[in-house]
Amino acid sequence: MPLYYLQSFTTQVKSSFDQNRLFLGVGRKILTTTNLEVRYLNQYVAMSSPDRMNHVIAINITQSF
Repeated sequence: MPLYYLQSFTTQVKSSFDQNRLFLGVGRKILTTTNLEVRYLNQYVAMSSPDRMNHVIAINITQSF
């Protein structure tokens, strides 16, 4: 494969990231059959115009029978 072909191919590939995520979660048994979970997600999205930062908080209660 000629060298000029490899150089033209690699110039088309961008070396950057599109998204970055951070996740934290804590779970606790509050009764013998009930669990409580609190979760946080931070998502950074790189865009052409202003970048976006999303914050998501989720609270889950699960019951097992």
